[in-house]
Amino acid sequence: MIGLHVRRGDYREFMGGKYFFEWSDYAAFARSISDLFPNRRVRFIVCSNEKPQLNAFAALDVVEGPGDMVADMQCLAKCDYVAGPPSTFSSWASETGNVPLHFFKSAGETPALSDFKVFPWEWSGKTVDPRSEFSNEISAALIEGRQE
Repeated sequence: MIGLHVRRGDYREFMGGKYFFEWSDYAAFARSISDLFPNRRVRFIVCSNEKPQLNAFAALDVVEGPGDMVADMQCLAKCDYVAGPPSTFSSWASETGNVPLHFFKSAGETPALSDFKVFPWEWSGKTVDPRSEFSNEISAALIEGRQE
């Protein structure tokens, strides 16, 4: 099970919409992840802050998440992998469930399986904990695409 965290709503404006993706982009992300598992059945659970447009995911095995923030977090934390735009919500799910996570930063991105890492991860020799003040600095660096 792959958890797809679809962040829309506030991401339309956040950082000038840099991480706001169309449903078709999320479907392309899902296809690229599915391709990492040839000859295996891959199911996606889509958790979003708006009603998922499941019709965008044609030919993929996709189900809608619970739709409640707490239940979505629990669902993502129980997945085998999680993917979505840079977000502390996804990071918390990764840490809570010990689930490998990948942040999509641009439309058309195709990750490798090695791009998925369990949060917290090492960042310049420091372990990143999403509850620390340091993690706020790291979150900003991740969003900006810099490594310090």
